[in-house]
Amino acid sequence: MGAQPFVLDGGNDRLPRAMADELGDPIKYGVDVSAIADKGDAVHVKAIEQNTRRTFEADQVICTFPAKVLYKIQFDPKLPAEKQKAIKKMPYIDHTLTYLTVDKPYWKDRGVLGIAYTDLHVAQFKDIPVWKMPLAILESYRVGAKAKEAANLPKEQLIERTLKGIDKVHPGIPKYYKSSYIKSWGTDPYSLGGPSWPAPGDVTKYLEPLQQPHGNIRFAGEHTKILRSTMEGVLR
Repeated sequence: MGAQPFVLDGGNDRLPRAMADELGDPIKYGVDVSAIADKGDAVHVKAIEQNTRRTFEADQVICTFPAKVLYKIQFDPKLPAEKQKAIKKMPYIDHTLTYLTVDKPYWKDRGVLGIAYTDLHVAQFKDIPVWKMPLAILESYRVGAKAKEAANLPKEQLIERTLKGIDKVHPGIPKYYKSSYIKSWGTDPYSLGGPSWPAPGDVTKYLEPLQQPHGNIRFAGEHTKILRSTMEGVLR
């Protein structure tokens, strides 16, 4: 059966919510950053907030943008050539995730697990723990070319294809299906893809430059750690 997934008491979203509560009012949402300038005694961050141009000032700045987004930010002074190359060259994998909520984990009635790896359009999928509720969620996990193809489909068509694909593996899903949600990471302007996905040799070439600070500007995120593509990697 394999090990049970680790889930925080009350749901994993309690962790970032607790971190946000600790910081309090200083958090600003819906701010689009375009440029970061290190003036020596302060760092200026140019952004647009509610259609208004603003400049935020801080002693230091931590950039947690994914590398593909970081590449679009203007830095003054310019980043070192080695760091620019690492930001540009670090590979990322594209993801389109489709979530289907069902009344219950009905596949367990057949004594099987929710997870499956297929050569169907639905690709691979797995069941996600739902905290103390009878409901269940199936996550279809498309990557690469299949992710791009799925992201370009109308929502209704993608849901229909996903239902048909899962029904071939876990027959009966139309009977239990309740709702759906689609997340295309490749079309999200604040991500432009899924997690970093280095090929052999890329960690040796790019990890250290990605980690290096630039004056009063620091860099963080899963792409700056060996343990990548995970919540733990992000937190580290």
